[in-house]
Amino acid sequence: MLLISNPTRLTGYFHDSHCTKLSETFKCLHFNGEESPIVDKQLLNDITARRGKDSEQYRIDVLGEFPNADSIDDKGYIRLLMDSDIHQSEDSQLVGQICM
Repeated sequence: MLLISNPTRLTGYFHDSHCTKLSETFKCLHFNGEESPIVDKQLLNDITARRGKDSEQYRIDVLGEFPNADSIDDKGYIRLLMDSDIHQSEDSQLVGQICM
């Protein structure tokens, strides 16, 4: 059996095969995009510019690491929007324009 995936959840068969119950049964390979000769460096720059090197997206998509537990929602998935993605506006005219 061959399992290939980005590690996006802290539950499920893929997670178990790499981190918990089943990890002794499998030969686990881990690839870091920063160290790969075939990864387009512009892609790394784009992810860094959009989310930053400290983001969960960078951690999962580039470093090949599982997400941090505090970034997972109550159903075990990584949130599509992080707190840093939400920006509050004090401009009441903006709210009126959106609702129209």
